Amino acid sequence: MATGAHGTLREKKPERLPATYHRTHGIRYFHGRYSLGDDHLWGVTHRRKGGDHSLAALRSIRAARPANVRGSTR
Repeated sequence: MATGAHGTLREKKPERLPATYHRTHGIRYFHGRYSLGDDHLWGVTHRRKGGDHSLAALRSIRAARPANVRGSTR
């Protein structure tokens, strides 16, 4: 006699798409920003990953905020 729900249920296949391991056209990286106050998402895509893109994204985030909200003492 079964004594638990896990043993009595039938196994199903997961409802998801299979993985794609052959990307013939490469991949892209999206550096996005979301503004909570404006409810706005914006960003840029890059063909390669790099620290320069991440730093540029952080600079644009900082530039988009007003100077009196930044929280820095400069």
